[in-house]
Amino acid sequence: MSKALKLSSRIDYFLVPQLLTNQVSQLDSIVSIDPDLNAVKLQLIIPQGKRGPGLWKFNNSLLEDEDYIKLIEENFPVISEKCLGIEDERLKC
Repeated sequence: MSKALKLSSRIDYFLVPQLLTNQVSQLDSIVSIDPDLNAVKLQLIIPQGKRGPGLWKFNNSLLEDEDYIKLIEENFPVISEKCLGIEDERLKC
């Protein structure tokens, strides 16, 4: 809404993927910081379950950063020692 411009509009609907519809616990339109807009508040219930292995990708541009290289060179021996007892291959250093 804009009282100064004498304009108003609204969101007629808010889309949620069907996969998440059972997890929606609250959906509201609330006042936001911007006086011309309202915010949408969506609250989901996320079930606690076992997570998969995930994916980690290294940012190769760090290899050009001298500070990063120095940090790794200084700390790698300590980190490696802490990882000696880990048997899970995904968590090894």
